[in-house]
Amino acid sequence: MSSSNSATISSSFAQTPFYQEFIITFTEASLGLEVQKVHDSPVVRRLVRQNPIWMGTAEKNGVTVGSLVVAVGNVQTFSIPYDDVLKKIKGSNRPLDITFRRLHAICDPDR
Repeated sequence: MSSSNSATISSSFAQTPFYQEFIITFTEASLGLEVQKVHDSPVVRRLVRQNPIWMGTAEKNGVTVGSLVVAVGNVQTFSIPYDDVLKKIKGSNRPLDITFRRLHAICDPDR
């Protein structure tokens, strides 16, 4: 199977000066990422590549280290415990929609 068919990015997304939110539909078991618990929220800890040249599914579709997982399917992650988020990601059938929130760096160079 071609790696370009492993996920699609939804055209529905939200963007503010502080973050961009987008949905990726994963069709394969491997997402190409690892998450960790940060203040009870699932956050992308590492992007996984099968080899040094080919980007993983998540990275190829715009996920970056530090992105928040804000929904799995139609379930908001802030409403369920972290361990349940992991179970939902690992145990859900594919295709699976996951909503990510990528935060923008905010700095004031005059400060």
